[in-house]
Amino acid sequence: MKTIFKCILGCCALALCAAPMTGCSDSDDEPAAGAGFRDVNNPVEGGEVSRYGETITVSFTADAGWDAETPTADWVEIKNKANAEVGGKSSIRLVFQENPSEEIRSVDLYITVKGHARSLLCTMTQASSSGAKIDEYLIGKMDERLKKEYLWNTAYQALVDKGQINYKTSYDNFLYENLTKLGETNIEDGGYYRDYSSLRGQRYIYSNIQQTGGARAVAASEPVTRATTTVGLGMGPSLAMVYNSQTKENCLSLGYVYLESPAAKAGLRRGDMIVGVNGIRLNSSNYYKYQVELYTSTSGTYKITYARYKDDGVTLVEYNTTVTAGSYTYNPVIFAGQFLNDAGDINIGYLVLESFDISGQEILEQQLKSFVSMGIKDLILDLRYNPGGSVAQCRYLMSSIVGKAHYDDIFAKMTFVDGSHETWSFGYGNPAQSDGLGQGADLGLNRLYVIGSENTASASEIVINSLKGIDFPVTTYGSRTEGKNVGMVTSQLVYDGRRFEFAPITFYVKNAKDFGDYADGFAADKMVNNQNADWNDDIDSMFPYGPTEWGNLTGADPALIWAIENITKGTDPDFNVSASAAAYGKTRSGAPGMEILPNAPIKLKMGRFGNIIYGTTAEEK
Repeated sequence: MKTIFKCILGCCALALCAAPMTGCSDSDDEPAAGAGFRDVNNPVEGGEVSRYGETITVSFTADAGWDAETPTADWVEIKNKANAEVGGKSSIRLVFQENPSEEIRSVDLYITVKGHARSLLCTMTQASSSGAKIDEYLIGKMDERLKKEYLWNTAYQALVDKGQINYKTSYDNFLYENLTKLGETNIEDGGYYRDYSSLRGQRYIYSNIQQTGGARAVAASEPVTRATTTVGLGMGPSLAMVYNSQTKENCLSLGYVYLESPAAKAGLRRGDMIVGVNGIRLNSSNYYKYQVELYTSTSGTYKITYARYKDDGVTLVEYNTTVTAGSYTYNPVIFAGQFLNDAGDINIGYLVLESFDISGQEILEQQLKSFVSMGIKDLILDLRYNPGGSVAQCRYLMSSIVGKAHYDDIFAKMTFVDGSHETWSFGYGNPAQSDGLGQGADLGLNRLYVIGSENTASASEIVINSLKGIDFPVTTYGSRTEGKNVGMVTSQLVYDGRRFEFAPITFYVKNAKDFGDYADGFAADKMVNNQNADWNDDIDSMFPYGPTEWGNLTGADPALIWAIENITKGTDPDFNVSASAAAYGKTRSGAPGMEILPNAPIKLKMGRFGNIIYGTTAEEK
């Protein structure tokens, strides 16, 4: 295939914006060499323990029996030390008292494994009481909306009536702590982390509140299509894997790098495997820390050692570069390209879209116009990292895909808890309140090819469901999608100059045929990863990640290759899958020891996930 097609990059350079990211991590102290423990999972890494007190369980693996202590803090009590006598998979349960002071405080947790010196396991920070007033205000506003608009408001009200809602907690803890009390009743507000996550089996929810970098106090009819710059390193999420089983080194395979970001300018790209940070090689004790830190950091300079495959697809070579956090414009188009053959009868557009972020509207508009000028005949829409976002922008993209003939057809139906409905068309959105985006450039397509994964959710899943609703041919590749058939109407809250966006689950989504029962996700028509515990039976065990750059057709991205072959030949490729064979050729045979490790959950940014309909006003205090 690589001799038939050439890939022409078509990335736009318009200014975009996103709310600044914030990030923090554990102490920079590394476990001493031979500390006797590894695979540390600190659930509050990148965050804080509630000022009101909280019970935290830190898990790890120890080589032998061990003991733990917090020598500098009498406000933390170690309640349980699981498997301390024998080691192996272990955990420590800590109970934090309420912090009455207006200063944050930190505690160092040390363990001593038999035969080893005492070493720092992790550092945890507890929030101060200075935020009590803002907690009271924000929790009050959230409670009001949950009682009236939450899809399971009756069950929530029952908890209120029984006195089971904890109002004495931090605003950013309130939703998870209380909504998860509803158990399976509101399971469609979230789900359980899958096996690849370090939090596997634990519950998560979609309803959220986040502080934003600025007010989104705009009406849906007046969308903000520009935004300010964001700050960070510009590295996307990564996949943690064993790099060298003999030396017990790990690596972080980059899913993508933001265009024009500091990481991109430093030469990093999708598929690069980070094996060292600031001279420290990654291992089972520190990889999780760096997986979170490199993705969320907004400051500092990092010396990165990374491995990259040579053109033969087998030989790995290590390189060094330096990345300093800085400002860059957010671009939701991770990659855009065109596959052509010499005869010109094959012309396939390829668009990798990270989110439906309304601030990226102008760049999406320009990219669609570019595809029209290129004369593409087919489109592969890659949503493997797209957790959704603005329903209006999704509708705009779909108007470009289905074309003028379907402008009046039903794109999606929203049903709210009070029984009211909204029906959106492909060409015009909600007739009662236009989204103001108009229609995208007509691509002249009569079918669509979508690459999706467990990260594909919400507005991204509407892409698939909306097409099924009007019998517009769509073929999906990859793995089962997330399964988010619900959405949020946001509200904006301002307290003492700080701006917040609250997004509770408030409506169900269905297509023109009234189908909306996809809470378990859409199974891929062409499955490359079945998401079970055995990575040997997958065509692509790394999917949605990969060992090479975007658009590679040498065997390193089976989902893309499958779509290309379906378009050009009408046949399915033979990947020769078996438990004993290299399931996708050069990629695995070049690195047979690269097992996948438990991974940190991706921290989602406001405006870039969910089925979001933006509210019209901001309440201020």
